[in-house]
Amino acid sequence: KRPFTLIEVILVLALISLMLGIVGVNIRGAFARQKFLTEVERVAANLRLAQDLMLVQNEDVSIYFVKSPDKSGFDHWIEVDQDENEGYQRVIRGTESQLHAIHHIHFHDENFLDEGENIEKLVIRFFSGGYLMSRGILTLASDKEQEKKVPLFGYPHPIKTYSSYAGSLPDQDSFHDQLTQLMIDEITHAN
Repeated sequence: KRPFTLIEVILVLALISLMLGIVGVNIRGAFARQKFLTEVERVAANLRLAQDLMLVQNEDVSIYFVKSPDKSGFDHWIEVDQDENEGYQRVIRGTESQLHAIHHIHFHDENFLDEGENIEKLVIRFFSGGYLMSRGILTLASDKEQEKKVPLFGYPHPIKTYSSYAGSLPDQDSFHDQLTQLMIDEITHAN
């Protein structure tokens, strides 16, 4: 048996280094995608919490997105007006976070007033009584062409994230008509 030559050893090491480099790049990309998706789900969970606090606790709730001072992402938190319940305050303090993978936030409201691609501050509101909320499509995006959309219907509705949302928001008058009809049906069946 003849031993390996120096050139053969260097060639094998070069191939192994190349393969490790390719795997490393793919792992880094997967990590960045997952971090973005995790932050989007955190925002969606906070939107759901705000809607729940509005409905269950009858509280006015605001969700803030403020561009971080170093412009690397957003500071994100929930504020509740006049909630004295310490248990809820602990949950709300737990929603404060920095979003590093979300670099762009866009909100297209029901009146088609564009907030712009690079906003510095966005406030989404959920008012007590459960019938008045911010209405529009919230778009969260990273620098790597990742994007998720969250439609906010302006009334209590399941909050979900979508990779693309081509639909339009339903007409609020038709929603109120349907709600009125459901209430009338419920009252007539109860008697």
